[in-house]
This record gives sequence, structure tokens and C-alpha cells, in this order.
Amino acid sequence: MQLAREFLPGAGRSLADCCAAYDIELVDAHRASVDALATARLLEAYILSSPMWDGWSEHLTAASTLPWPPLAGPRSTWLPRPNGGLPRNLSAADFIERITLKLPEYGGPAEYLDYLALLDRCLLDRSLSAHEVSSLVSMAEDLGIDRNTCVELHRDYFESLTAVAWADGILTTDEIADLASVAKLLNIPASGISAAMQPPRAAAACSRWANR
Repeated sequence: MQLAREFLPGAGRSLADCCAAYDIELVDAHRASVDALATARLLEAYILSSPMWDGWSEHLTAASTLPWPPLAGPRSTWLPRPNGGLPRNLSAADFIERITLKLPEYGGPAEYLDYLALLDRCLLDRSLSAHEVSSLVSMAEDLGIDRNTCVELHRDYFESLTAVAWADGILTTDEIADLASVAKLLNIPASGISAAMQPPRAAAACSRWANR
């Protein structure tokens, strides 16, 4: 995501957006094996498009000398996740997928982008597990992001979701439910939720909530 600002200015920040810019296949996204392969191909595309960029040397040298870690424990048979599964009815999950792909590029510091990237991943299923919460807290601490900044980033994230939901001029029932679920997870104040439910012209202040 950080490199996308160097090589794909103006593109969305999701893996799907970046892969689309290079015509890299991404089928069944959000599976670990699929995302890992697509990310590797995206890195290859970045390198091939800028072979003389000084930023590669240090990382490629370090990667070439890094030993592959041994895997402990008994070997297990790999089984792919079955296709199909539950019937595909219209649900908030479909809206989540669209939102994630359309989120605009974030122009803030790289540390903030890293935190938002993890937040994207954690909120894909519109729930936060204890492990995900711990990961967000650990990343904030590692990056030196304080509590007030995290609150601002959560508000910015919610505003981005709101802007995309209103892109076609209407809010569907599923979109309203999805925004409400995200607001609850991110502790968005009632004033922000109320502003999000108003048409953009009337809620131009969605990013300027009362006494923010």
C-alpha cells in the first residue's frame, strides 16, 4: 500500500486495486494463499517497472540471505477451502467487499496508512476478535500512534465508507446497516452516525462533527 503511492498514484489502496492496475489475476480474494501469491506478483511488477530504484537493493539483499524458518510440529495434509458453500443472498458482506475495493487513497503519513491497512483487514467480516483488537493495539504502539490519533483515523475511515455508500446518491437498507455496524465497532459518536445518514449536500459536515 505504501509503494502504491510511489508507483500507482491516484489508485485505490486495496490489493485488488493495485493488482488491477497491473492486470494481475486476483480470484477468490482474502484467501491466504491467493492474497500471498497476488502480493508477490505485485511486488514483482513494482520491481520490473523500476529496476533502477535505489529502494530495492537493501531489501532484496536482505531477502536473499534470510533463511527459511523450519516448521515445527507434525505435517498435515493441505485442503483447499471448498467453493460454493452458503447461497449468495444480498447481504452486508457483499457491500463490505465493494467498500474495501473502492476506499480512496489515503494521503497521510505512512504509519497511518499501515494502521488503516490493518483496520481494513480486521473489519472485512464486520467483527473484531480479541486477536484483531490486540493486533491493532500492538501496531499502534509499534508505530507510535497515540489514542487521539487512532480516534481520528477511525473517524476518517468511517467518513470514507460513508462517502462511498453515498456515491450513487442513495443509501440502501444494507448500506445503512453496514455503516451502523462499523460505527459501533469504531465507537463513532452519535453525531457522526446521524450525519452519515443525511444526503451528502446536507451532511457536508460529515467530517466536521459537532465539537470534534
